[in-house]
Parts: sequence; C-alpha cells; structure tokens
Amino acid sequence: SEFAFFLIDDDWDEQSLIDLKHTTGASFLFGLKTTSKRIDKLDVIDGIIVCQPDEVQQVMKVFEVTSNRSGNLLTTDFNDLKQALQFTKPAHFIQTTIIGTDRLNRAERAINQILNQIPKDIDVDVLILGTKTGGDLSLEEYFVISSAIEDRVSEDISLWYGNEVADEADCLCIEAVYMVE
Repeated sequence: SEFAFFLIDDDWDEQSLIDLKHTTGASFLFGLKTTSKRIDKLDVIDGIIVCQPDEVQQVMKVFEVTSNRSGNLLTTDFNDLKQALQFTKPAHFIQTTIIGTDRLNRAERAINQILNQIPKDIDVDVLILGTKTGGDLSLEEYFVISSAIEDRVSEDISLWYGNEVADEADCLCIEAVYMVE
C-alpha cells in the first residue's frame, strides 16, 4: 500500500514509527487522531488526520480509493499527490450520505453538505473526495460536484477524486479529507 496509518492514542515513539513505515514499505505514514490526546510533530510521519473512532476504516478507504490507479481516479501523477500530502497542520475527515433517485439532486445535496462541514474562514489546500454510488459517477454528477467545489474553494487547491461502486443504487456517499496550509 502507498499509505500506512497508526492510531495516535496508542503509545508510539519515533523509532517504532520508523520501523512501521519501513516494514510496510508505505510512501506515507499518517497518524489518525481519534481522541483529544496531543502528539508532538514527529519527523517520520507525513501528517495527522482528525476523525472519530468509528471513522478510522473509512479514512483508510478514502486513501485506498485515491491510490487506486485502475482508471476511476481523476488526478495528476503520484508525485503531485505525494507533495500535496506532506502537510503540517492536522487534516480533517468529513462525510455525508444522501439517498434519493434523482442523481443530480443527490449529487448537489451531498457536495453542499460536505462543503458546509468545512469552516468558511479557512483556506483549503488539499481536498480528497471519495464517492460511493450505485454505478459510476456520471459526467453530470461530476460536473455538479466539481462546480460546487470551484465556487467554494480557491483555484490553488490540490483536488483528487476517487469513485467506488456502492451496493445501494439510490445512495451517494461522499467521504472527504481536507487539509489547510
């Protein structure tokens, strides 16, 4: 895998994290912060992602979909992703699920709910979106999502999309990780 994760509430020291990164062969090592416990910035980790304890698997899944190079990821090359994901402030995981048969309305509601979870007074530097829907995301749905993002964030944002097929046909789930400078 390109990504390895550890829970910050566990007792890790710098050497054990170096060993973890080496053993897994991961390009990135992220700490998942599920409690209020503080961790000093360790040079060996690439960043910290804030999430709830029950969201840990979903965060890892967003990165799995992002690193999937099977054709359903719209992105630039991996070196650009690597540069963008070396962040110093904690990133945040957010998600929403919308159920309905009108695909365009569902896409609009879902992306608006995601964007409303991001504080308006911050500048998002990187946004990674993982979508799950019953079938491929249509071009119209993609346009609705990307237009809403363009209206809300600056032009300098690094933006990645990943799509996964969900079991439920009338469902659109968007999971996102956002980082600030």
